[in-house]
Order: sequence, then C-alpha cells, then structure tokens
Amino acid sequence: MNDKLLFHIAYYMTNKKRLDNKNSINKASSEFNNHVFKGVCLFLKEINEYKGFSMKKVVLDVNEENSFLSKIDSSLYPSITLEVNSYSFTEEHPFRLTTKHRLSMRHEIEDFDWFGYSEDDTIITTSSMEYIRN
Repeated sequence: MNDKLLFHIAYYMTNKKRLDNKNSINKASSEFNNHVFKGVCLFLKEINEYKGFSMKKVVLDVNEENSFLSKIDSSLYPSITLEVNSYSFTEEHPFRLTTKHRLSMRHEIEDFDWFGYSEDDTIITTSSMEYIRN
C-alpha cells in the first residue's frame, strides 16, 4: 500500500471554433465542452476509487483559456491530490499539450512508483487498474 501514483490528464478546452474534420463536430459548442468536462470528472471519480496506493496525484495539463477548470470540485475526489499545469499555445500548436506531461513527470520520477497519462476523452477503469497492478 506504499505505492504512489502520478497521473496526468491532458484537458484542452476552448470556445474558439474548431471542427472535427472526421465528424464535423463543433468542438467549441457548449454541448461538446460539457460532454468532455463530464468525462474528465468521471475519470477523476474512477481514479479516486483506485485501491492500493498510499498517494494519488493527478495533474490536469490544460490550455490557459480552459474555463471549465473552475467547475471541478476537488472535494468530490478526497483520495486525490489534484494539481493544474496551465500552458499557453500562442507559440506552438495546441496538439503539443499531449506532450507536456513529460516535462513535469521527469522531475518527479524518483517520487512515484506508478505513472499514468491519458487524454480528456479516455477513462481507465478501476478494474483495468487492478488488472494492470496484479
């Protein structure tokens, strides 16, 4: 039970018009933003239920204009230490958000036993984590 988990979730959200090229989904719509936000909250809830870790730190890697962060109620995830790393994408493509976890994980490599990364549209279930750990 002394294992420590560090998990990063890339969570990009903006009200600037963006269309999904494959499905023509307006990714700036409130419907899409709320859908992704709910998914992030479900993932946090799932990580909160992970067993066998003495510490669970989740870092949300986000773009600066992500206005949904204020809606996250960290008290709903009492077994998680929740942090936010915010990045500007004025000088680089927003797709680079998916690489930002490497910058901070590198500095914490000696402090944790387990490392995870995911994007905002994925959930790694408790049963999946139990399978991985056993």
